[in-house]
Amino acid sequence: MLKQRATPNTLTEAIRYFADADVSLAFVVQLRWPSGVTCPHCKAEKPSFLTTRRIWKCLACRKQFSVKVGTIFEDSHIPLDKWLAAIWMIANCKNGVSSYEIGREIGKLNGRGGDGEVEDRVGILQERRGISSDLDAQRADGRELARGLADGR
Repeated sequence: MLKQRATPNTLTEAIRYFADADVSLAFVVQLRWPSGVTCPHCKAEKPSFLTTRRIWKCLACRKQFSVKVGTIFEDSHIPLDKWLAAIWMIANCKNGVSSYEIGREIGKLNGRGGDGEVEDRVGILQERRGISSDLDAQRADGRELARGLADGR
């Protein structure tokens, strides 16, 4: 995959950083499989990567899978670059961020007014993860939140 680059410090940097599909993929792969990609179906290690489609094919069970399989991203039509910008907002906004605000910002990135899917999924995730309204706790949970998004928890 790609060598890890310095992570972004501002929303603008995050949008630019994750705009490259290869960077977004490598970022989520590193979060999800720090020890190397494994098949989510049979747990076999070292599947074959199909570069043109950005998916893997397991050499053991012969099934294909993407980095989204088994995560909250799985059935989403929203590309990873938009999701990663939204996660960056949740993890780094000093005053917290509402799911509505994230949906509105991601909608702007998509060229639309807002995106209810992002709002719904982020709202559900915030409830599931028990993110409190305490801003310090929300910022401290940022890395765990990102990991949970990647793992589908």
